[in-house]
Amino acid sequence: MTKAKFNFELYPLLKVALFFIVGMILGRYTTSLFSAFTWLIFVVGGLLLALLALKKPVVSLLGLFFAVLSMGGCLMAKSEKKLETQLPTSPQLYNAVLLSEPVQRKKVIQVDLAIQTTNGYIKTKASILRDTLTQRYLTLHVGDGIQAYSALTPPYNFVQSEFDYARWLKQQGYLAETFIYHQHWQKAAISLGFLSVLDRTILVIKCQKQRMVNSLKSIITGNNNIAVLLAMGLGDKTLLTKDLKDDYSISGASHILAISGLHLSIIYIFLLSIFSFWKYLPLLRHLARYRLPECSVVLLIWAYVFLVDFSPSVVRSATMLTIYTCVTLLNRNRFSLNTLAFTALVLLVVRPQNLWDIGFQLSFSAVFAILLFMPLFDELVSQTWLQRHFVFRYLWSLAAVSVSAQLGTAPLVAYYFGGFSTYFLFTNFIVIPCTLLILYGMVIASLLLLLPKVHTFLFECVAYIVDFMNTSISWIAHLPYARIALHPTMLQVFLVYVVIACVWFLARIFVERQPFK
Repeated sequence: MTKAKFNFELYPLLKVALFFIVGMILGRYTTSLFSAFTWLIFVVGGLLLALLALKKPVVSLLGLFFAVLSMGGCLMAKSEKKLETQLPTSPQLYNAVLLSEPVQRKKVIQVDLAIQTTNGYIKTKASILRDTLTQRYLTLHVGDGIQAYSALTPPYNFVQSEFDYARWLKQQGYLAETFIYHQHWQKAAISLGFLSVLDRTILVIKCQKQRMVNSLKSIITGNNNIAVLLAMGLGDKTLLTKDLKDDYSISGASHILAISGLHLSIIYIFLLSIFSFWKYLPLLRHLARYRLPECSVVLLIWAYVFLVDFSPSVVRSATMLTIYTCVTLLNRNRFSLNTLAFTALVLLVVRPQNLWDIGFQLSFSAVFAILLFMPLFDELVSQTWLQRHFVFRYLWSLAAVSVSAQLGTAPLVAYYFGGFSTYFLFTNFIVIPCTLLILYGMVIASLLLLLPKVHTFLFECVAYIVDFMNTSISWIAHLPYARIALHPTMLQVFLVYVVIACVWFLARIFVERQPFK
């Protein structure tokens, strides 16, 4: 049995990522002191120090790390500057394109707009007052153009809310909000030339996805069933009710409703299993030698990313799987802290504001904790015994992964969402197998689209599984003490992570000295 050894020197990319992230944090909170250009000067200074001190390895290494830290500060300072956008001070007449399907919320419909400007467009959260007489709003769909007159305001926070909603909107690319009266807009033929090629492609895919959503609504019965299915499969959360969201949140299953690494990993493994049969087919056997099955799966994963609107969580997961595949093809350790650190660096360089995204923090905290704690759990039970007992091996692996991920994410969940789900382990024993069956069923049903009866039958079976999962989640959420209210400060969160790190360190020493047989 391999012991749970850990050598920090074997993970240079982890150290680089840590210094880079520290620099990004400094870059955000020192914008009034250091500009992006100042940080760039620091980068050059660190590199010069590293070159001039080659004969002194320690000093040279410090220079390199200082350069990495400064590069993080430079990228973050530049990103923060982009969030500062000047909006018109008076109402304007403008052309816009709907970037999402309108959703009815009481007396308004909410929709994302791309408002045309001289330099491109402004991504805006819009609320349009419903006209109950003409009901013109019912004719609006994603991809339509409108001409409207309203005032654009910077995003603002809700009253008595601790969550910085305004900053979150800006990080997602929404630089303005607007309220449009029903008599101040009309449909119009708007050219999409002000959008980029990528934006236009995503818009076309959104229109096609809406047709898929309408098709699923005609097959599946039950509002909650279709709502969960659309959220899990297509990333469409518009039909999720508040009660349903609360049940999933209280039971600790909120991650199921957002397409994340779990969903993409299940689809990735399933597609890889299908393409693995290439090596048994005479005509395709030679293609498998050139790793085309793996490359094909990665391409299909990114096609799925386009289908679900390029949401940050899906892009993050797809990037992880792409790097995972590349590392596998290079015959390197595909599931290591170096791979995780490299993925984080790629995502942060491409989009520095990812660092402040809650999903980004939770995803990497979960995977990081799994990589650290899973070797310790593996030492607690004889692997030989587990190999002979499939059921126990599955249950043990599921429990170990769930507990490890919870150790990494619980402090952040309590900080951001004000609570802790006590039955998370029991919940995962239900939702993980259900998620597996639901996603497999959806993929197979999509592949059999040309067989309408089989296609419909499979989706009806999937709907039964979703209904069982919703019922189970609701039951768990209403158990006594299903959620403990906690409101830790950032300092308390940091101290909890210090305690967890100490527990891991002591457990590692204990396991290395007295491994379980």
